[in-house]
Amino acid sequence: MKISHKKNFELLFKKLYPPMCSLANNYLNDYVQAEDIVQDIFIKAWEKRKVFNSIEMLKSFLHVSIRNSCINHLKHLSVINKHIKHELRSNSSDQFFYDHVIEEEVVGHLYRAINELPKGCRKIIILNLEGLSNQEIANKLNISINTVKTQKKIGLKNLRNDLQKLFLLFI
Repeated sequence: MKISHKKNFELLFKKLYPPMCSLANNYLNDYVQAEDIVQDIFIKAWEKRKVFNSIEMLKSFLHVSIRNSCINHLKHLSVINKHIKHELRSNSSDQFFYDHVIEEEVVGHLYRAINELPKGCRKIIILNLEGLSNQEIANKLNISINTVKTQKKIGLKNLRNDLQKLFLLFI
């Protein structure tokens, strides 16, 4: 039987696919993942079909490839699980919680303070926070660059004073 012929390979696939999935499932204990791995290995076998002189060579290739792929998959899962455990440990600490609560409070307070600025000043500060340069803000609002600098200075001074009061609460 010539393995390189499409019909013969299809027959071998139909015959060998279920036991190869069972083999992979013995490693993984996840039949869906086992099927994915076996399908990938059969694709590789099809690409190398001219190398196989016998069914035994093909079976040997399938067994070794499935074993190696399953082991690699399990190693990958182990790395993912270690990373998840590390993230859970660091994210579940009280300090992590407090840091994020404080950050949320500061950001909320900052945006409330920005909204209390005079309208023109507020627009300039928001555009500056979006990363626009003084010249880009001046062009966008159709005002002089000196007006932008002056309003930005006033806005930042007001925000600085407002935020200093907030920081005194955290000390």
